[in-house]
Amino acid sequence: MNNLELLKELRQEKGDTQSDVASALNISQKAYSYYERGEREPSIDMLIQISNYFNVTVDYLLGREKSKYYELSEDEYNLIKKYRMLSERSKGKINERIDIIKEMECKK
Repeated sequence: MNNLELLKELRQEKGDTQSDVASALNISQKAYSYYERGEREPSIDMLIQISNYFNVTVDYLLGREKSKYYELSEDEYNLIKKYRMLSERSKGKINERIDIIKEMECKK
């Protein structure tokens, strides 16, 4: 399952270590590193957990889709990429501002 080598790319985009990902998935860092290097294949359940963690489809992880996101415009993709690089605190502020903007638009 060589396509799982892209796990390293996804992890690095998110700014996480192997230990961070492994902890979130409730597995050892060593087990996760095997997936990342393509030395072992995760179970279907683990594949689903990994896809949920990285917010990508299972099909993307398996190499069946070229885009990791559901049909996004380039602007949407770039916003998501920037958002993922923010701290949790900054993400919270962004979410609050989006809620305010949505409320303002609903009042129009």
